[in-house]
Amino acid sequence: MKSLKEHSHKERQHVVEALLPLIQRHVGDQLVALAATGSFARNTDAAYSDLELIAFVKERPEPGRHAVLFIYDGMLVDIWILTRKDYIAHHKGGDRKHWPHAARSALIPVLNAAFIQDLTAIPSPISLHDRVAALKDFWPEVQEAFGKLLSAIDRTDTLPIPFLYWIMVEKLCVALSYVNAQPFTTRAAVFAETMSFDRLPASFRAVLEGPGSTQNLPPLRAKVRTIFAEMEEILEDLGLVLSQENLGDFVNPLVGGKLRRRLANNRVIRKLLRTKLAIN
Repeated sequence: MKSLKEHSHKERQHVVEALLPLIQRHVGDQLVALAATGSFARNTDAAYSDLELIAFVKERPEPGRHAVLFIYDGMLVDIWILTRKDYIAHHKGGDRKHWPHAARSALIPVLNAAFIQDLTAIPSPISLHDRVAALKDFWPEVQEAFGKLLSAIDRTDTLPIPFLYWIMVEKLCVALSYVNAQPFTTRAAVFAETMSFDRLPASFRAVLEGPGSTQNLPPLRAKVRTIFAEMEEILEDLGLVLSQENLGDFVNPLVGGKLRRRLANNRVIRKLLRTKLAIN
């Protein structure tokens, strides 16, 4: 392998030190602080781990400059460029969608330790109301994953079944993260950390054992349907309504000022109006 090489934590530290002046040049006087994150910050990086950094800036960068991703000496380097406000929204509970994977992100200072320590001290709680709302938004993704797996099983389409199975399990774990108010330390630990949650479906451990032989699909179909039903019971206990009662519940017509603003912001409508004015 040429573009994927082994590196030690110490070697990554040298890269971090070399990157600091380069990031300062790239960002300029907008740079407020720099921190390492991910497995390097947790001191759990392995031979093939990537290196993740966050450059904190005064103002939100222009489109196309919010991130830098490249490979250097066989090491993947990922640099995010964020404002303090955006980091808090994304990692401290403001953005419910990313909370399971972002709320426990570690930071170690490279530049401006006081700024980084202040950010780290900010709690990342999520209320029961927000967790239920997040589950309501996320559950269609879980149902889609279950549906695709069950469809493949019913078609006896064995080739994609292992792939679809583990996607289903990952979606299930994210839902359980919300249920238990427990974010993950890293994506690689999702399955192991979910096993430690207090509230789990009765058959969860059996599901983590894998799909089994694709030559005998009825037991797999039964296992998938069982854990889906168990999850439904857990979510209903939280007060979550999984299906809308009426087909038209989603309808929210634009009326009055909202409709006028929507039309005013429509490029096609504006062009037609300009054309009409020009003709008149």
